[in-house]
Amino acid sequence: MNKNRSVLVIGGGLFGSAITVFLARAGLEVILVIDPLEADLRRNLCFSDIIATGKKEIERIQASLIDESRLSEYQEDSLSQSWKKAIRFLLDNRTVPVFFQKEFPDFLEVLNPAVIVATQEEKSIPFLDHSAGLVIGLYPFYDSRAECQLLIEARSNYYVGQIISDDRLQYTEFDFHFFKQPFQQIHAPLEGIFTSLKNIGEPVSVGDPVGSIAGIEIRSPYAGQIWGLLHSGRILNPKQPMALVYEGIPHPGYKHFEFKQIAVAGSVLKEILYYFS
Repeated sequence: MNKNRSVLVIGGGLFGSAITVFLARAGLEVILVIDPLEADLRRNLCFSDIIATGKKEIERIQASLIDESRLSEYQEDSLSQSWKKAIRFLLDNRTVPVFFQKEFPDFLEVLNPAVIVATQEEKSIPFLDHSAGLVIGLYPFYDSRAECQLLIEARSNYYVGQIISDDRLQYTEFDFHFFKQPFQQIHAPLEGIFTSLKNIGEPVSVGDPVGSIAGIEIRSPYAGQIWGLLHSGRILNPKQPMALVYEGIPHPGYKHFEFKQIAVAGSVLKEILYYFS
């Protein structure tokens, strides 16, 4: 592995997954670290969903979880050497290696990435600002120059995807309706294990059951198309989002990243390529 050109992406949600796809498609060596508790509703576009299958493909980019079964293939080596060989094997096969949070930051020194891209909305995977030559964070999830050398706007506003300068950190008032979209979330009314009764992309009418918790059907108060839905087996807390409904005319947009993920991922790719040049 060329440690001087490796990129570590932290977080397997929509932003982290879009960035991973863009970087991998550009031929960069990308390694992904996810928190098993990440649960984005649009899981068909999130590499964090790899926890359910061990493998995941998004827009023709393959990812594979590095777990104990894969590491056991190199059991005669030290753990650090096993990590290196497992990562190298996947990268050579044009596959993004994925680690769980519990192995991080133990392997960070072994990996020694050139760039870290921090994307988590709820920061659960810590790192040090000197862990890489360049650390990029998405604003406002990361808002400190002590954490990141570069901040990129990730909110749905006119500046999405742009570099946050020091003077813009004061500028927090935006017209967020500029990119308003017709989405509604359905929340869990009680605690319990969730069972989905719909699939992402399916149409939904008012009163249709979208899932059940503890045997109680949860019905949609909205009509439209399911764009996001949690996996069956998730333990939900009261008021936790469990489904996302697009209220427009059903169309295949649920299969693709939104403009803001594309804008941010494109900006991250541009800055990394500039850094490597």
